[in-house]
Amino acid sequence: MSYLTFHQGANLYFLICVRSLLLLRQNLAAKGVVGPELDHALKLGREQLELILDNSGISVSQIGALLANIANSSSSANDEEMMTRLLNRSLSPEDTVFRCVSAAIQSGLRAVSLLGKGFEGNALVSASLQRAGALGLQELVVNLGVKLERLASTTCVVHGPFYSVIMGLNR
Repeated sequence: MSYLTFHQGANLYFLICVRSLLLLRQNLAAKGVVGPELDHALKLGREQLELILDNSGISVSQIGALLANIANSSSSANDEEMMTRLLNRSLSPEDTVFRCVSAAIQSGLRAVSLLGKGFEGNALVSASLQRAGALGLQELVVNLGVKLERLASTTCVVHGPFYSVIMGLNR
């Protein structure tokens, strides 16, 4: 798999993970789960999502079933179907929350690319992910941003002369 394809997959991974956790949080909050119990369920959800999202053959229905199992001690087929429908709808580009989460992740990646992974870059990543309720993924976004920065630098070094010639021809 190419380096660029890997990073596109990582961006998709973040979107699915964040939307799934937001959906889980919303479902648990509606049932009255709050405080440490909610935090524990979200931590468990993140760990289990990381495990199953490593499998490239995972389906949205399997993710929905996982979310239903975490949200309910005994999930039924209806719960799994409902979570899958909600997740499908929330992963569509027309969804407002999807656009918000996408923008937060892109903003975080830009912050790391422009400011580095130091204090300033981390502060902006934290602020952008906090808006989307995805603060727990900060380390992953910072690491991906550093890798994307390396990819962009390498691309400029390798292809820069070629682009210079093309731009010179267009003048």
